[in-house]
Amino acid sequence: MYLLELKNIYKKYKDFYVLSDISFQVNKGDFLSIIGPSGSGKSTLLHIIGTLDTPTSGEVILNNKKISSLTQKEINIIRRKEIGFIFQFHFLLPEFTALENIIIPQIINGVDYKVAKKKALELLTILKLEHRINHRPSEMSGGEQQRVAIGRAIINNPSIILADEPTGNLDTENSKNILNILTDLNNKGQTIILITHDINIAKKANVNINIVDGKIYV
Repeated sequence: MYLLELKNIYKKYKDFYVLSDISFQVNKGDFLSIIGPSGSGKSTLLHIIGTLDTPTSGEVILNNKKISSLTQKEINIIRRKEIGFIFQFHFLLPEFTALENIIIPQIINGVDYKVAKKKALELLTILKLEHRINHRPSEMSGGEQQRVAIGRAIINNPSIILADEPTGNLDTENSKNILNILTDLNNKGQTIILITHDINIAKKANVNINIVDGKIYV
């Protein structure tokens, strides 16, 4: 059984198909890169996989659950518990500290605060952010903020991490650090789908999909 399966996904806006007949499977533990130029449909595809958008037709199956057959409440639960998002822009809450930003997904899922805090502190150590625990985003570098975003994405032990150009706003050194973290997570069994336009970043993955004009090319 596949962790994720896409079957004949189409996405249409007005009279234009952004995605056309997209089908592929992802196994547990895969590191999949979806590579393509700007405007190729990569982010739209990732949003559909992450249940942030719905296809015009076709089926997304995650952990043997057909997303189209679920209620909105059930989809929201899957999004919270099974999917971790890392975006190009970190979207941290500016009034909260690094620790508080990472804790939020656990609190939303009803985890006891002490348990959530302990796990967040462990992640901050793994991400080499012990010195930033009580710092707000404005007091951290771009690379540090993106590492906080990774902590937030993985604290609920999601089935899959969706990373949309996670190094797009970072310099070379910070980009390397973020990719090393993602690779290490994958080596420990975390399934990752990474969107990128950079072939060198795509080489970090063990499975690659090329998308151009909304279509997959092998």
